[in-house]
Amino acid sequence: MNELLKNPIFATHAVVAAGSATVATAISYPLDSLKVLVQVG
Repeated sequence: MNELLKNPIFATHAVVAAGSATVATAISYPLDSLKVLVQVG
């Protein structure tokens, strides 16, 4: 695993993947909450 983390392309890819998952979660949770509130009425 240490060999992979020393590869800058792999390390960048790992950071971007983690960041995209964080952004997707941060955007989708509030929208999902609003959808549920609208459905409950």
